[in-house]
Amino acid sequence: MKRKHVLPLCLGVLFASAAARSQENSAITLEELVRASLERNREVLALRQRVAQTQGLRKQAGVRPALEIQAEGGSGKPLGSAGEQEFAASAKQVIETFGKRADRMRVAEFSVALAEAEIDARSTQVSYDVETAYL
Repeated sequence: MKRKHVLPLCLGVLFASAAARSQENSAITLEELVRASLERNREVLALRQRVAQTQGLRKQAGVRPALEIQAEGGSGKPLGSAGEQEFAASAKQVIETFGKRADRMRVAEFSVALAEAEIDARSTQVSYDVETAYL
């Protein structure tokens, strides 16, 4: 008779422990909520893209101007004067003076810092909003 009661008791304990474990796994902590909201918030995602954009502009600001080479040619054959031919070639190099490149780099660094500060501020605000709603 005792065996008839032991089996349902063991099964009940087994199912109760399984249910308790599933509830422990499904419980969401405040940190997980904050992390999920930061990953899904559109404003934060847009600001992350802005940071990437300003980092690209910073890289572009450090590039030196390229050498420009031009070549031109002309012939008088279409107009019937076979002896006339013109050729021209030129090269052009922009020389930056008075620290223009350094100034561009400094402005680009400020832009990156500003974008990173904006994402930090918005992330802090989203975290605060989630925490106040959670508590």
